[in-house]
Amino acid sequence: MLEAGKDESEHKISSVNLSTGLPGGEKCNLFCSYCTYGETLGKCERNENVLEILQYCGEKLDIKHLDYACGEITISPHRYEIIKLWKDKGWNGRLLTNGVVFVNEICDLICDGSVVLNISLDAGNGETFSKIKGVDCFEKVVGNIEKYAQTRQIELKYIILDGINNDDENIDGFSEIAKRVNAHVMISRDNRIMNRPLTESEFSAISQLVDNCISAGLGYTLTMGYMNKDFDRLERAGLLI
Repeated sequence: MLEAGKDESEHKISSVNLSTGLPGGEKCNLFCSYCTYGETLGKCERNENVLEILQYCGEKLDIKHLDYACGEITISPHRYEIIKLWKDKGWNGRLLTNGVVFVNEICDLICDGSVVLNISLDAGNGETFSKIKGVDCFEKVVGNIEKYAQTRQIELKYIILDGINNDDENIDGFSEIAKRVNAHVMISRDNRIMNRPLTESEFSAISQLVDNCISAGLGYTLTMGYMNKDFDRLERAGLLI
């Protein structure tokens, strides 16, 4: 299908999104409560690994943009080969990481503008972070965020989890971190309930995050794929930009 798309200039495939669940044993060093891939990650019966898939796409397609979310790249056994391939192909795009491990080579990609780094922090304090992520390393992640942000603007994601991190302390704590590093804020929600309308508390949390971003002069994006049922409501409230 990809090769066929390449031959039709009006349907040229130049952007590829590779997401968690691909074969090859890619793993993660956190145990996020909202992750839906815990039972399948790295257990596909196919033999290809992520590096081979990237190499194949690089050979067959004239890719310009790549979004990479295949397990945790910072602990991938193919990390250096993937980064080298990224540089050699001249790709631009987004790398998703949890920020637990700092990698200088990723900083290089950020610095030259070929990568936007996306880190899902999801909390404003260590207690909530540990509850969501399953590992007590909030301060370490925040420190790595600060180091990455010294190179170029990064994205900080906040996945709203009703009853867990939608309180004032967490939202304001996260907002302070985002302001400190001048991040672009990505506001999302639990993908397990993405087809449900927003609850009042979720909606209030989104409003509070948006207000905090505006007050701090930060750019923000709502991941509408997780909020489509509330598009009109969000638009009427002036939360969409």
